[in-house]
Amino acid sequence: RRVDIGAPRPRFSPARLTPAIDGDLSEWAASEQIALGPGQAENLQEYGGPGDLSAKAWVAMDDTALYFAAEVTDNVHDQPNARAAMWQGDAIQLDFRPGNPPRRSTFDQVIEFGLALTPEGSQLWSWMPQERVVSEAQIQVIRDGDHTRYEAAIPWEALPGIVHAAGSVAAFSFTVNESDGGGFRGWLELTPGICGGKDASHFALLRF
Repeated sequence: RRVDIGAPRPRFSPARLTPAIDGDLSEWAASEQIALGPGQAENLQEYGGPGDLSAKAWVAMDDTALYFAAEVTDNVHDQPNARAAMWQGDAIQLDFRPGNPPRRSTFDQVIEFGLALTPEGSQLWSWMPQERVVSEAQIQVIRDGDHTRYEAAIPWEALPGIVHAAGSVAAFSFTVNESDGGGFRGWLELTPGICGGKDASHFALLRF
């Protein structure tokens, strides 16, 4: 079931799933899919259509971790950076905030990660609340032809303040960042509020 990202605020629930973190996304086929493409490309310079950059993504959970997966179609893979600088190359920025999205412009309490295939290997980086490699997470990023597959298991302990009991909610969004070798070209986004201005009031609603 696709999420209508043209709606005022996307709302969806993570699947109950414990996927193997191996870059094989076949386990996710029956889960709710988020698709990003031409309709979300207003922040991407000289966009060439879905073959230039587009993405499918999924969110799941179990009692130990939150899981995120994405398959990105990208005709040129370029990621010369690692850690805090990974946002400048091909990467995903993945943000969460406890509770409902705020009613006013703010970025406090946001937990912000980056996922990328870096010169140091597959990496999950935390910008907020603390800059660090999230070594306790499992992550696999695989480049295959014109596709990059991202898969991550983020332990709940790395998501401070996020309550994942049934009926609880969190604010959520992500971007797919793009570089074709000439520097940062822009991004696709689930919602505004990550790149181009930090504002969690735009985020989607994740209902556990």
